[in-house]
Amino acid sequence: MLSPLDNVRCFVDSNAHLQAQLRFDRPIVLPRNLPDDVEVLYVGLNPAHARKVIEGYHNLRRPGLRLVWL
Repeated sequence: MLSPLDNVRCFVDSNAHLQAQLRFDRPIVLPRNLPDDVEVLYVGLNPAHARKVIEGYHNLRRPGLRLVWL
């Protein structure tokens, strides 16, 4: 669990219908809109598909971004 959320900047979801919404007072952003200064991304996807999904987003494979698989 990500608690407290003090260091959580945003939530990432490719569902366009969730854009401009908030969860726990944090914005939901498209993967391509993940801020460049985010250092850690917690990935909570179906394990059978998670790595393939992440590989599809080039900016989520950038140097300096650490992926933590949940």
